[in-house]
Amino acid sequence: MMKRKLFIWLVFGCACVLLAFTVLPGRYRLDTGKSEVYWKCDKHNGLVPFKHGEMTVSPDGDIHGRFDFDLTLFEVKDLDKKQYGTAKTILENTLKNEFFEIDKYPEAYYELYEAEPTPDDSLLFTGDLTFHGITNCVKFKGKIFKEGKYYRLTSGRFPIDRTDWGVYRLSPSLPYPDDENGWTVTDTVWIRVDLYLEHEG
Repeated sequence: MMKRKLFIWLVFGCACVLLAFTVLPGRYRLDTGKSEVYWKCDKHNGLVPFKHGEMTVSPDGDIHGRFDFDLTLFEVKDLDKKQYGTAKTILENTLKNEFFEIDKYPEAYYELYEAEPTPDDSLLFTGDLTFHGITNCVKFKGKIFKEGKYYRLTSGRFPIDRTDWGVYRLSPSLPYPDDENGWTVTDTVWIRVDLYLEHEG
């Protein structure tokens, strides 16, 4: 069985000539200060900060990575702190405590174990997301390209269903509302990743 190869496709010039090269084998460290995961749910959006991350590429092109998130620092970005400071804090604390239960589950992590080329010159990344004590497979399309000293991994928006990880607070899928006013929050959360990885040899 042929080993899977991790290829990056680059387009140069107006001629749109495609060149393929293999990502250098070795270990890659995530720059947690530059890397971000963006989320959007209903009318709100924000960031999930990284705690740690690394990726390894074998000489045969096999890929594996682990990326840890600190949910205690989960942030809402669409509410300006100066203008909506109290509302922003209340919403963040509600999400952390009532939705994520950070007292029980302060961290989440994604284990990447496959990246396959797609016909549209992207990569299909496959891995397991462990969140709220539950693990599910998550796939998303993205690209890796060289930017200065970094290999940058970016994705388009992709959806996940929060109820797959047992987060049912204010879910419209509940047989009856768990809020006295009947308020609900959509189950679909849109995610976009932007990772900065530095090759360490």
